[in-house]
Amino acid sequence: MINKDKKLSETKAALILTALGVVFGDIGTSPLYALRECFAGPHSIPISAPNVLGAVSLIFWFLVILDRVFIKSICATALWKVRMYPPL
Repeated sequence: MINKDKKLSETKAALILTALGVVFGDIGTSPLYALRECFAGPHSIPISAPNVLGAVSLIFWFLVILDRVFIKSICATALWKVRMYPPL
């Protein structure tokens, strides 16, 4: 029984990791490029602790807000479809 529970928890962990990879896989490299452009592009800012913290903070909050808007739009669309076309 314990072996079965362990396998189930390992399966859940794998599924969670896969889901995170799908959600953040496409946008996972974009922050790296954005951070590089902040400090090495033609309009770069000097590297200092406040500038690095500010750039990382902006990228983090952008990803959080983007994720929330995306999830809410999916939920709203699903809710609209259920209301328009209720299951038989």
